[in-house]
Amino acid sequence: MTNTQIIDVELSRPGWQANIFAVAGDRYSRYIEVHLYNGGQPYEPPSGTTCMIGWWRNDTEFGSYNSVMTEDNSTRQAWSIDGNVVTIELNWQIAQKAGKVGVNVALIGTDGSRISTWEMLCDVQRGPVADADDPTKPSESATDAANRAEAA
Repeated sequence: MTNTQIIDVELSRPGWQANIFAVAGDRYSRYIEVHLYNGGQPYEPPSGTTCMIGWWRNDTEFGSYNSVMTEDNSTRQAWSIDGNVVTIELNWQIAQKAGKVGVNVALIGTDGSRISTWEMLCDVQRGPVADADDPTKPSESATDAANRAEAA
């Protein structure tokens, strides 16, 4: 079951916008539905707008993406825009291990310019099973985790 967090982001207010949550190794806790506002009014990005999602952990690990890897090693878009709602999927690297992760979302115009950016703090909570060895399958069953632990 997918768990989508819903947050409001006021684009006219710089700085941290929200605290979000994920569970390490759980691919179903990674969806964020962002309702955009500018000056208290719903803000709809111009047609053709895309997203770039960045992340950083402890000033030593960082990355950016706009697509996520699937189990069959293909990729799919990590975001969608519908009116004033931007839905993003946190990639496996953000939710790989417990701890605090900064997340930055940028709206990019058709000419490549940055329309707006906002930041969120993701609290990745410890998962009930170990992280998977294969990053394309970040969630594993308790049986698989026990078998892997026993083999080690």
